[in-house]
Amino acid sequence: MKNTPLLALLAASALAPCLAAAEPVHPKLVAHWSLDEKVDGPDLEIKDRGPHQLHGTLRNTKNAPFPVKSVKGMKGNGIEFEKEHQAWIEVKPDGALDLAPPFTIAAWVNPAEPGVMEVVSRKWDADKNGVRMRIESRGMGCGMGDGNEEFHLYSKDAVPLPGQWAFISVTHDGRQVRLWANGEEIGAKATSLAPTYACEGKPIALLLANYLGRKDAYPFHGVLDEVVLIGDALNGPELTNLAMKLKDGMRR
Repeated sequence: MKNTPLLALLAASALAPCLAAAEPVHPKLVAHWSLDEKVDGPDLEIKDRGPHQLHGTLRNTKNAPFPVKSVKGMKGNGIEFEKEHQAWIEVKPDGALDLAPPFTIAAWVNPAEPGVMEVVSRKWDADKNGVRMRIESRGMGCGMGDGNEEFHLYSKDAVPLPGQWAFISVTHDGRQVRLWANGEEIGAKATSLAPTYACEGKPIALLLANYLGRKDAYPFHGVLDEVVLIGDALNGPELTNLAMKLKDGMRR
């Protein structure tokens, strides 16, 4: 992938001061899981720094040894997930999570290997509801459904790459869904589809780092940090600015 505006800014701002912790990262912020918690076992509360306080809970299917740990992230700590133990963060259904266009889903990711892995998951494979953002075998993708039909989009570039940090995003402005990596558009497709968030009449929970169904299907493997939901469809420069806010000044 060519040198993007975000990557150039990351290098140029190595000595820039960090954003004050209390400052919201965007005026239309819906949720922000910074993942700064010190992980010492399952059932840990994962704080939402956004206005709705949509706190999550760290879960896993195998308790010993606990496979998740706190590591250095792009801003403060991130959480390192190990796919064999299928851990995840679960956020209970809430109306504030029912994103409708325009919206943005974004996160810093550092995958440990190639493969399909969920980043933000609020969609079942076999159901035409919800929304997801995930890493694919070559690149990234998203899916969503309105109860009647489904929409899928996959990136044209193989980003993110294993062992490298990338700021990935999905935006939907009501006319186009776009995929972004490091402030550069890597996929776009027209649709006016607006997701719905109930499966068989029941609200859908939101998961970070795993799939709603089988936990051995698409578990995240690598480091995840600074997951945000925003009630606006950001453009490239706005996503670059957001990524800069969600990184430590010394990080390149």
